[in-house]
Amino acid sequence: MPLPPDPTTSRIAPIRAWRCVRHPEREAAARCPVCGQPYCRECVVEHGGRLVCTVCLAKLNTPAAPARQARNFAPLRASLSVGAAALVLWFVFFYSATLLTRIPTQFHDATIWQELTSPRHGKPARTDRSPPAPTAPSDKPSPHEPRPGR
Repeated sequence: MPLPPDPTTSRIAPIRAWRCVRHPEREAAARCPVCGQPYCRECVVEHGGRLVCTVCLAKLNTPAAPARQARNFAPLRASLSVGAAALVLWFVFFYSATLLTRIPTQFHDATIWQELTSPRHGKPARTDRSPPAPTAPSDKPSPHEPRPGR
């Protein structure tokens, strides 16, 4: 059994010893810089100053998939924020109107104050609208009035 070659002394075979990957009976003329395989003169094509195999040339010439554009959600966000603001304003005005309609009509007639001072609240109700009658002077002097004779 033959011994394997020593890696320190073995060298890469020259290109004339290489054979074409597609045509094994032909000698390789070039090595494709993209895939690294050896090819004959019929299998390589010059492209951009280099000899490239036809498979790699087809891969280089196929257009790349179009870049996927980022979706722009700015108009959707703007319309949602405007809609949300309109909804909030509608609720504010609706509940403000509901609150205003719950105010009793006596409040607008200015008679609610008379009801609040009715006997059920502990104070006597005034039935007449005339100003209160003056009271008789008392025998007891008030602290703010000067005493007579001094």
